[in-house]
Amino acid sequence: MKKNFATLGLVFVGMLFLLVALVFYFRPHQSAPLTKPPEHGIAFLLEIDASEAAANTNLMAEVRQVMLKRFGKFGTTVFWETVSTNQARIISPMVGSQNIELAQSHLFNNAFLEFRLVHEHSEDMIKQGLTEIGYETMKEMNDLPNGRQQTSTYLVKKMPEQGLTGKYLTSAMVSRNQVGQPEINFTFDRKGTEILANVTTENVGRKLAIILDGKIQSAPIIRSPITGGRGQLTGNYTDRQALELANLLESSLPTRVKLVESKSF
Repeated sequence: MKKNFATLGLVFVGMLFLLVALVFYFRPHQSAPLTKPPEHGIAFLLEIDASEAAANTNLMAEVRQVMLKRFGKFGTTVFWETVSTNQARIISPMVGSQNIELAQSHLFNNAFLEFRLVHEHSEDMIKQGLTEIGYETMKEMNDLPNGRQQTSTYLVKKMPEQGLTGKYLTSAMVSRNQVGQPEINFTFDRKGTEILANVTTENVGRKLAIILDGKIQSAPIIRSPITGGRGQLTGNYTDRQALELANLLESSLPTRVKLVESKSF
């Protein structure tokens, strides 16, 4: 009997060791940035707003984290060089003009997602040509089934409500609506879910503009508090555009980033 217990104990320990080894082996690995610049490649100089960088000293570090993640998905490691509080240089071992164009259109596509409230009297104020401090006029463009384009104009807050942006997203997936067009479903992390719940609870009846890279994607009316931490982006996307955007949203930048220059060396 004792031998049986001893044997079972050894088997259990062996299985536990194997399980730990498998978890360690198959856990996600993230490539570390290069410790020195490559001899040949492409240098990208990027810039963020100086006033935002001054207000948030961790902002450039957050941008760095996202950009390293994006380049990692692209299959390359890079050297990061801080130039100033609002400028940095990314040096990649990629070569060729095609890679520069690809990086500019994909890796440096901001995919900056914001959630801003529309003014309660937006329609009347737009008709009267009025505005208000802290708000700006923005347009939403929608393609109609007859091929024409519909334009809606809103008076929208200049800043995201309670700081709700795409930096709180944990996932973004492409699905299809009832007519087969691609759309993007996204999910917030715990903090983002809490902010979205607060915003929608406090503003039932108002419109919440969903803004991507400075363009309104939609401005739905808040019918009831949204506590599940999920949302949706709809637009006239092709399958490829939707997939690329979903991929970028999963590594969404915390602020707008400007690509100042890119050059091979």
